[in-house]
Amino acid sequence: MSRFTSQPSSSDTSTGVKFIIKKEILPSKYQVHGSLTQICNKCHVERSIDYFHWRDHKTKLQKQCNVCRRKIDQQHKTKNVYQYILYLAKRLQYKFGKKLRKTCYLQKEEFVELFIEQHKLFGMKCPYSGVTMTYDLGEGKKETNISIDRFNSDKPYEKGNIIFCCSISNTMKYNSAYHRFIEWCDRLAAHKDEIPAIKEYLCKQKNK
Repeated sequence: MSRFTSQPSSSDTSTGVKFIIKKEILPSKYQVHGSLTQICNKCHVERSIDYFHWRDHKTKLQKQCNVCRRKIDQQHKTKNVYQYILYLAKRLQYKFGKKLRKTCYLQKEEFVELFIEQHKLFGMKCPYSGVTMTYDLGEGKKETNISIDRFNSDKPYEKGNIIFCCSISNTMKYNSAYHRFIEWCDRLAAHKDEIPAIKEYLCKQKNK
C-alpha cells in the first residue's frame, strides 16, 4: 500500500482527515478535505487521487485525471482510420496472444496494409452489409464501427482470411462459416412477417 494512501487511524477518522505518514513530503498540490484530492490540469475539476495514475515509481501523480486521459487516448486512436486499425490489431493481439484462442500471424502494420487493399475495392462500405463503416470511440459499442473478421472461422488471422466489416455483422456471424451465416440471415428475413404474431403471442402470455 502506498504511503500516500495508508489507512487512517481511529484518531484520524474522528477528525475526518486522512493521515499521511511523512507530512514533510506532502506536495502543495494535494489538498485535504476529508480525503486526498487533486485538481486536473485539463478539465480543472477537483477529484479524489483515485482518479489519477501514479508515475515515477509511485512518488508522483499524473497531472491529468483518468477521465481526461481516456478522452485523449480515444482521440488519438480515432485520429484517422489507419490509427483505428492499428488500435484494433493491437487489441486483437493483446486479447488473444496469451490465451492462444485465436492464432494471429500478422503484425499490426500488416493489418493496415490489408485494409488499404480492401478500401480500394469496397471503400468504407462493409463487404457483408453495405453500410458505411465508422471508427468512433467513447459512445459505447457502435454497430457500424470497423471490426476485424476471419472469413473462415476455422482458420487463424492470416492473409487471405481477413475481412474488415461492421461490428454488428461480425457479431452476428460470430464463428459461423460465411455460407451458414447467409443461410440464417435469409431464414430470418423470410420470417419477418411473423413478428406481429410473435408480439401478439407475448402479450397474451403476459396477461395470463
